[in-house]
Formats: sequence, C-alpha cells, structure tokens
Amino acid sequence: MTLTQSLTALASGVMVATAMISPALAQDPSVDEEYLASLYEIMGSIEAEYDPLWMATEFLSPEENVEYAQLICQGFEDGMTPDDILNSAIGGLIDNPDLPRERLEDAAYYAGASIPIGTYYYCPDYFSVVEDWLNQ
Repeated sequence: MTLTQSLTALASGVMVATAMISPALAQDPSVDEEYLASLYEIMGSIEAEYDPLWMATEFLSPEENVEYAQLICQGFEDGMTPDDILNSAIGGLIDNPDLPRERLEDAAYYAGASIPIGTYYYCPDYFSVVEDWLNQ
C-alpha cells in the first residue's frame, strides 16, 4: 500500500472514528486521560498491515501524545491547514531516526488520526475545519 493509499484509507477510518468520540467535551483535568483513551481506542480500531496502536502506546509516551495534540492546536493558531499539519507531522516522523522504517505506515495513521482527536479535545474551535477536511 502506498502512502497516498494509506492516507486515503486513514481519512475514511478517521471519519468513522470521529463519530466514536464522546459528544461532550470535558473541561476538567481529566481531559488528557479522555484524549488518550479516545486515541488508543481509535488507533486500536484501525485495520492496517501493521499495528497503528503501537505508535501511540509503544513509540510515544502518554505525555508525548498529549504534547503532539497540543502542537496540532498550535499549528491551527499559526494559520496551518489540516493538510499542512499532516504533512509536517509525517515529515517529522519520517526524519526521526528512532522510528523503524517498517513502522512508517503506523506513523502516517497516527499523524492523521491525531488531528481530529486532538482538535476535538484541545482546540474544539477548529474542529469544524477538521470536519470539512475529512469530508472533502
């Protein structure tokens, strides 16, 4: 599967997964835990050749997952589009010497899935932008 095919499949999967996110956004200290639970559930539900959940649970720590979600919000605040954020994330992951090359597809799924989930929990004002992106 090519990266383009993977990202197309990801977009379809993320649209379904986005519907799984709780309709009420938590505004308390447990937002990190709720974000992580949603991320892990959705990453675990993606059917791929490898294991996309590995990226969120083995390669990155919970703190790094939360930091990544907050960087997504910073990207929006800096005027980036979801495509810009996705391309930047994938580029950064590809350049990461600690990421095994056979895990690049997992990284692409992680990067794409993190955008709607992170936006939902940490910067919901941009969630409609992400919904439009997923539905194009």
